Amino acid sequence: MNHVIESPVIDKETYKAKVRLLLQWSGWSPCDLTAIAIRTFPTVVGPKSALVYLQDYGKATQNYLLTGDYPSEGRNALESCFVMLPKNASEKELSRLTKQFAADAARVIAGTYAASLLNGRLKPRALLVGPNGSPAIEWWRLGVASCNEPSVVTVVTEYRDEADRVLALGLPQD
Repeated sequence: MNHVIESPVIDKETYKAKVRLLLQWSGWSPCDLTAIAIRTFPTVVGPKSALVYLQDYGKATQNYLLTGDYPSEGRNALESCFVMLPKNASEKELSRLTKQFAADAARVIAGTYAASLLNGRLKPRALLVGPNGSPAIEWWRLGVASCNEPSVVTVVTEYRDEADRVLALGLPQD
């Protein structure tokens, strides 16, 4: 005979405090505003903050929704980064899901344009035909402007042929 053991549902403030603590262990700072946690990430345009929210859609629902907000290029980069947290989650499940959210958020933020430029990664922005009519790629990378301020540098690289351009993009080969 199998029995499913569910954890009792705890009040929202206690639950929120547990999630806040778990996020703190993942590098986030607790907030007592609408957001429950905040974390600042270095980017090429200066430090930018991400916020985490624990949303409740009422007593009739079985889950809280853990979401984030990180503005990047005119949109919320964390709009697809969320986790459903069961209101009766065990400590182990709550820890696993919260850590999953924190790791996913950090990965998404590291992939944003301003953060990836700071990390020195080149970003292909456009496929072009170079001045000599050969295939080219427009790359954006971090540079240095006057007064040692960071800036974005556009580099156009020409290739011998389309095969070399595809190799430079790192696309899978057939």
